[in-house]
Amino acid sequence: MLARNSDFARLALSAATHALAVGEEDARQSLLSIGSVVSAMSKLPGQRTLILVSPGFLSPSPDAMAFKSQVLDQAAGSNVVINALDARGLYSGNADASLGSKSTISDTFGQTSGDRLAAMESSENVMAELANGTGGTFFHNNNDLENGLKSLTAAPDYLYLLQVSLKDVKPTGTYHRLQVKVDQHDVDVQARRGYFAPKATNRRQSRATAEDQKN
Repeated sequence: MLARNSDFARLALSAATHALAVGEEDARQSLLSIGSVVSAMSKLPGQRTLILVSPGFLSPSPDAMAFKSQVLDQAAGSNVVINALDARGLYSGNADASLGSKSTISDTFGQTSGDRLAAMESSENVMAELANGTGGTFFHNNNDLENGLKSLTAAPDYLYLLQVSLKDVKPTGTYHRLQVKVDQHDVDVQARRGYFAPKATNRRQSRATAEDQKN
């Protein structure tokens, strides 16, 4: 019995590792495609709005998060607004009927409805950040997808490009949070939540190390 349990645990770990790798590759390819479209749209005249329709995807790895930050930089610098629509429509924490009863799901998969809802909300975080970070709108948790798509074709009332000085930011590639506030009521502010500091090149790193040792 112990041997069988060990085999099951190994199979479960292998399946989970494979699923994580597939998810990370899906996120990388999705962000790569978005970046390519943003690059092409940056050469177009007039107001540029990209509408992203997706059921959501995760970007938990540092590489995916860094690439997401690059896409935001590229879109903001090119005046490309990204509007996003969650194709899943209205969702809740209740599992699908096809998966069986709640007790069966909990016993078999160890998954509660709250866990499933949290996972679904995590899948939409990337789309929310792409929209908020470029002055766009994120339409989600709503079954009226047709009107939602129509609303996303409208440009924002006001769009501002704010620059942040990196003079005192160390080039370590670490993530820095941002918070934008306005001194005005009844205004919906959409701004990116943070950015990754650029990494120093080997020459710059060597120079910085030499200066530190010198000091």
